[in-house]
Amino acid sequence: MLRYSDIGEFSNTCPYNAPWIAVEMGGTPLTTFQHPLCGVYILGAEDHGLPKSVISSSAYHVTLPAARPEACSYNVATAGGIVMYDRILKTTNTLTS
Repeated sequence: MLRYSDIGEFSNTCPYNAPWIAVEMGGTPLTTFQHPLCGVYILGAEDHGLPKSVISSSAYHVTLPAARPEACSYNVATAGGIVMYDRILKTTNTLTS
């Protein structure tokens, strides 16, 4: 796991032309989100989520589906798996169509 002292340090190490995608409650539902060809997916801890500065600096803000939205908190590994699975399904369908 990588740790950065601030958002500027993180920004300096990101791939060129890869938009940031914040995965946090309150964004576009993952079910309707169209993944860019490349991107940097940013997930926060289950207890605190992402800082508002990271969400506002991101090109996209995506929310995971939940059976009970009022009590929704995913383990970060589970959240990442859900997002990557969705990306693979949608990208594969786009590329083979």
